[in-house]
Amino acid sequence: MKNIQIAVVLCILTLNGFAKTKIYNTSYNLTTTTLGPPYTVNTFEASLGGYIIKVSDDGKHGLVVAMQDQSLSTFFQVLNATNTANNHDADGAAVKGWRIPTLNEAALIVKEHANIGGFTANAFYWTSHSMGDLRYIVVQFDTTPIYSHYPSSTYQARSRVVREF
Repeated sequence: MKNIQIAVVLCILTLNGFAKTKIYNTSYNLTTTTLGPPYTVNTFEASLGGYIIKVSDDGKHGLVVAMQDQSLSTFFQVLNATNTANNHDADGAAVKGWRIPTLNEAALIVKEHANIGGFTANAFYWTSHSMGDLRYIVVQFDTTPIYSHYPSSTYQARSRVVREF
């Protein structure tokens, strides 16, 4: 609790042109609250929608990964499925801004996949990393191989999305 002193000076101009000054002194006891703790890596935070895999130096910003797979779909279908509430658990559905992870973000997920949980064994997951020739990188979180595939109307991989906070 913090005690703050406030002085208010009130200056009133009267009809005859004289000014009257009155000073009011008062004090207030204020309590301060923090809007969210400084966040830490490798923790689940329901209010952010998932598991924290990256945090800024000040602990206020970072990256969260969803707690469940969103879909098994082609690359183009997964782009439409990232923010569909039915593709998330209750915490993930309550927030927006989900997207497919970059290759570097996928590497963070690989590092923490056992703690995050819920990944399909031996499954490939989409990243947003393009090879420049229309191929996109897919990764396996449990064994860490990296492959590239041409998005097509038939090739399907799983998706696990991330969002910044």
